[in-house]
Amino acid sequence: MDSTTDSAATPATNVNLGSWGQEMSDAGVDWVPDPMMLRAAELFVAGRTRCEAQLQCGADTIWPVIDRNLDSVIAFFHALMTRERVPFIDYNMTYRSLLLQERLGPLGLEVHPMGAYDTVRAIAVKQLAGFRFDQVDPTRAALVREETMVFEYFWEPRLDGIEVAPEHVPLARFALGGLVFGAYAQAARSDHLLQSTRANLFVDLAADGALPLSRGLRKEGELFEGIRKLANGDPRFAVERETAPPTVLHHLLAKGVATTDALLDQALELRTQEPWKKYRVWYGQLRESWNKGMQDPNAANEVATAVQVISQRIKGKPLLLAKLRGNFELSGEGKVGVDAVLGSAQARVRGRVEIQTPWAEVKLPSKLRNWFVDHFLLESHQKLLVDISLNQLGFDDLAYGLHGLWMAS
Repeated sequence: MDSTTDSAATPATNVNLGSWGQEMSDAGVDWVPDPMMLRAAELFVAGRTRCEAQLQCGADTIWPVIDRNLDSVIAFFHALMTRERVPFIDYNMTYRSLLLQERLGPLGLEVHPMGAYDTVRAIAVKQLAGFRFDQVDPTRAALVREETMVFEYFWEPRLDGIEVAPEHVPLARFALGGLVFGAYAQAARSDHLLQSTRANLFVDLAADGALPLSRGLRKEGELFEGIRKLANGDPRFAVERETAPPTVLHHLLAKGVATTDALLDQALELRTQEPWKKYRVWYGQLRESWNKGMQDPNAANEVATAVQVISQRIKGKPLLLAKLRGNFELSGEGKVGVDAVLGSAQARVRGRVEIQTPWAEVKLPSKLRNWFVDHFLLESHQKLLVDISLNQLGFDDLAYGLHGLWMAS
């Protein structure tokens, strides 16, 4: 399976669309999703019954295409939990929407670039003119044809006189679409989540064989690398360009949902809960820092602490923290585990926990130790990182589970 690729197909010429970036920011949008990525998520959420009725073809035709785009489904649900809005940029110019925009309600935002499109397309066409479509792997070209047909992708942008062999015209239009959306992202200084088939097409076409990641997505990948190594036990998704774990889909599936519709319902419900609101705010602060070209050392330390907790939970050993935080009268280093070393602590529980000596050994059962760490040492977003990472670790074939869920829907 192709990997989730958050590569930005960035035109060589810088794009300046005036107030475009500010308009996106004012609307609470800080990412540009590939319409193929949104379509993969839409067909997954729609489930087998609705897809067969609306697309007028069987599950044996539809599912293999969704299956190749499960990285897009994962990326969509990850974005749903970490972004404020989901932009549908002229989505209805590309697809006949089945349900996703309606189901998202006010979280979804219709975006119509209007005058920006002509500027962006003109720049993208210039880059397109330098591509040699005869060097595209024939297997890749066949995948593009199959996916666009099953997804009912009917956007056919003008090529403005570029000489392309008739058999390569669909590839050229498909590539142009990716360049246009990459230009929107560049102009808005936001992340571009590019569908893997389109990204791999660009790898075939690009002179240097690669395209740069959006800064925010690259920094996210670096920040969560430690968690990715610990939590990703599924060999199918353990790939170099996998979307940065932890991924919320594993977390939702572990709750035992029965249909794809219920999966989306549960994600939307979680978004309204306080810990997930804080999680989203924390993610937003990270991206804002990265967009300024800055680092966020505090956030990096918080993730490092979560990595320590996850690692020790997996090993079943005591946890070593560089710093204890929470409502405690404590500073310096401490060791939390079966043989825990704690300073004087004031906990938000009945009564007061007092240790008379500066350092003393306290015996804590494993469950109590974990409860203590979760409630008093971790911020709410760190606790979520731990929970969803441990849920992810329990999966060795996410695709198999998602297939069963889709077939039952």
